[in-house]
Amino acid sequence: MFGNLDTLGITDFQQPFFRVEQVNGKTSLSPWFRFLYSSAGFDILDTPISYTRQDPYLRALAVGIVNTIRVGVIGIILSTLLGVLTGVARLSSNWLLSKIALAYIEVIRNTPLLVQLFFWYFAGLLALPRLRTGEEITAVILPGPIYMTNRGIAMPWIRGTPTTGQWALFVVAAIALAWLVSFILKRQEEKRQRSLRRSTWTFLTFFAVAAIGWFVLPVQPLRIEQPVVADTGFGFVGGLTILPQLTALVFGLVIYTGAFIAEIVRAGIQAVPKGQTEAARALGLRNAQMLRLIILPQAL
Repeated sequence: MFGNLDTLGITDFQQPFFRVEQVNGKTSLSPWFRFLYSSAGFDILDTPISYTRQDPYLRALAVGIVNTIRVGVIGIILSTLLGVLTGVARLSSNWLLSKIALAYIEVIRNTPLLVQLFFWYFAGLLALPRLRTGEEITAVILPGPIYMTNRGIAMPWIRGTPTTGQWALFVVAAIALAWLVSFILKRQEEKRQRSLRRSTWTFLTFFAVAAIGWFVLPVQPLRIEQPVVADTGFGFVGGLTILPQLTALVFGLVIYTGAFIAEIVRAGIQAVPKGQTEAARALGLRNAQMLRLIILPQAL
């Protein structure tokens, strides 16, 4: 009896897979992961790694993963900065600044993220001027120059040259030497019990070594590439072009997440005992020093 039940159980478990296999077999599809090695047959607009439509689905999946990581890293950094600044502004003694921060937090936190993404994309980026060529470029032009059109944001970007790798060695040496100078000056400050401008000398050491490498090399290790309109008139060539889809996604996530981080920072600041603030003022610390050295390290 148990053998029959086991056989029946295995059969019931396998039947859906066999049926899917039969149906997909008629259309030359496979239900297994073998399809990942088939040609994708579609293009991807933003490809941080090399990709063509002849590449397999696995390569397309890798492009999606890299794009997700890129959006996540940029979003985390920018939303953290925005949240900290807004959280501090929320507790500012300036009435107008505090109310602006409060309005931003309350409106953004109570609006669904998907609604905000649609707003930034359709009402924000796609509402920008269309890229047209002629005597003048039809676009919103910011200093840089930075061109804002419905096809994305184009801006100057730093590109490497054949001597970039050699200059990178100078930068590594500059970091090591700057750390050594900082370590020595810290020991001397502890012995002499007075400031020796450790931060200033550390920065000057790094800057001097990196500058020597920059001027010694026969070709500048970095160059600024300016964006120019393509011959087809449907985009920019050179520089850095950020697609409107990516811009709307990053901008929406940063604005939305920054509002929540601002409330966390605000609550953390208010949780710091007032006695520590009073002690910092008694020691003669300025408001910026008190915020940087005492309040924010505990609030975060």
